[in-house]
Amino acid sequence: MASVLFSPITLRGLTLPNRIVVSPMCQYNSNNGSANEWHLMHLGSFSLGCAGLVMCEMTNVTAIGRISPKCAGMYSDDNEAALKRVHDFCRTYGVAKLGVQLAHAGRKGPTTPPAAGGKPILTKKRRAAGRRRRRRPSLTTPAGRCRTP
Repeated sequence: MASVLFSPITLRGLTLPNRIVVSPMCQYNSNNGSANEWHLMHLGSFSLGCAGLVMCEMTNVTAIGRISPKCAGMYSDDNEAALKRVHDFCRTYGVAKLGVQLAHAGRKGPTTPPAAGGKPILTKKRRAAGRRRRRRPSLTTPAGRCRTP
C-alpha cells in the first residue's frame, strides 16, 4: 500500500502532487521588505525538491506590521517586483506549488532582528524618554471612543 504522504491532494482548486509542505520560515533577510538573492536561493532550492507546496516566509501587509526591519513585506511596488522575481524563478525551474503567508505582527512589532538582540525599535526622542513608539493595535483605547475587544 502506498503511503498517503506521497498521494495527491486537492484543496479547493489547487491540486498538490503530494502532501509534503515546506512551512514558512522567517529569514530576517529582506531589504526594506523586499526579497533579494537570499530568497531566490532559499525558496528556489526548495521549489526544486520533492515538496508539493513551498510557503514563502511571513510576508507583512504594512511596514509597521513587521516583526523587524529585515522581515519580508508586500506593501510597495518594489516589494512586489522583488518577490515576483523569486516567484518567476521558482515557476520556471521548480516543480512545487507556491504559497505566501500574509501577516501583521500586531502589538509585538516592530523590533530589531533576533540576531541584533530583538529589542524594540525606538526613535531618538523615544529612546531618550525610554518609551516605545505606539503605532500598532493596543488593548488600551483612546478615551473610551472604542470598545476593547
